[in-house]
Amino acid sequence: MHKSLALFLLTLSLAPTAGARDAEGNLMNARVQLAAAKAPGDLVSDAYLVKMMDGALQADDPALDPGLRKDLSETRDELQARVDAGMNDDPVLLATLSNCFGYSVTREDCGQVWARIEQLDGDNGYHHFILMSQAAQENDDDGFERHALKMLDSSHFTPSAIPVFTSLYERYRQVPEVLWDHPELEYGPKGAAGVMAMALSAAIALPGYQQFVRACEDAGEERRRLCARVALHMAESSTLLIDRSIAIAVLKKVGSPAELERANTLERQSRWLQSSMARFDQDLDDSETGEYFDLFASEGEFSALRYAARVMGRPVEPPADWQP
Repeated sequence: MHKSLALFLLTLSLAPTAGARDAEGNLMNARVQLAAAKAPGDLVSDAYLVKMMDGALQADDPALDPGLRKDLSETRDELQARVDAGMNDDPVLLATLSNCFGYSVTREDCGQVWARIEQLDGDNGYHHFILMSQAAQENDDDGFERHALKMLDSSHFTPSAIPVFTSLYERYRQVPEVLWDHPELEYGPKGAAGVMAMALSAAIALPGYQQFVRACEDAGEERRRLCARVALHMAESSTLLIDRSIAIAVLKKVGSPAELERANTLERQSRWLQSSMARFDQDLDDSETGEYFDLFASEGEFSALRYAARVMGRPVEPPADWQP
């Protein structure tokens, strides 16, 4: 979904040298990021817009005149100052932009960052999932088990990509329609705002799943049983399709027969909804695309996919004889 547009936007925003050949696109991108940065918003989108403006400023393009560069730089610095002052109190930013997760841990104080995330939002099972996965990366078996059990006991599972998307979407929706004008953009302003927000949140805010998968594949029986419980919980609780897909893949390797049956049911539902999106770009107008992204922000990806299926006249559940 939106692959060509998302790739185009990310090329302009995060790989400016690759996009430098497109002066019109670089100019559009710079103006869009600046307008979004000047619109009201929260700390999460502040931090992500800093990254986008960094990309715009790095583009070696004469179309970005000195006045525009100055405005970008000053606005970027204002946002960065707010982020510096508040990041330690925002679990979403600590979870996605702290450089304390995955294979690229670059700080010596990451233990404090991990403890701070748990202190700020320890009832979100997603945070225990990423802390559990990082414990696996650190070969911390006790930490892995502790966070796995806390994840299973949590009240909700909200992936960071959802609040990141929601925050950015609210900012980009405020960008004047005229600034989205570019031949590569086939969407209206609502669709363009949603695709831009989704492209950035998917590129940066999604976790690394490899640590979890590997910790479960090469485990003894007790760990495998715990992994199966974690995977089933994520498959049933997350509002993101990719989370469910990863969890189902793990369940196929470590799940019991009953867990495998449930995984197969969830996978069938997911694939049916995915197949409904084949003509998404052609069949939804800008207002309907905007409603899709509104639902993605407020209720998650599955609610948005069900809405799109209904708009396109398809049932939200697969027919009894349908096979993926």
